[in-house]
Amino acid sequence: MSKRRKTKKQIRLLSQAVVNDCLSYLEMHPERDNTEVLEIIDDVQELEQELVMRISHIDGAENPKLVKAYFKKIAIDLHEGINGAFNDLSEIVKEKK
Repeated sequence: MSKRRKTKKQIRLLSQAVVNDCLSYLEMHPERDNTEVLEIIDDVQELEQELVMRISHIDGAENPKLVKAYFKKIAIDLHEGINGAFNDLSEIVKEKK
């Protein structure tokens, strides 16, 4: 149970970091078309909801090896999604300069 709670907190923390950076960008550049940044926020929120749902419904909970592999896949998906969001935001910042 502790592993689930800790993982959910990590997911929320990382997704909030992306959203905070996006909101900072929106606040600093209100004159620009910011639909791409809003899409990043939506994508990160969808990723967060999907991963939390996957944590709540673990497949193969009887087998510890399957559970470990399941959580590893969640961690990989989380890091890929968050890194992708940060990369998208940094590309937007670079092209808007």
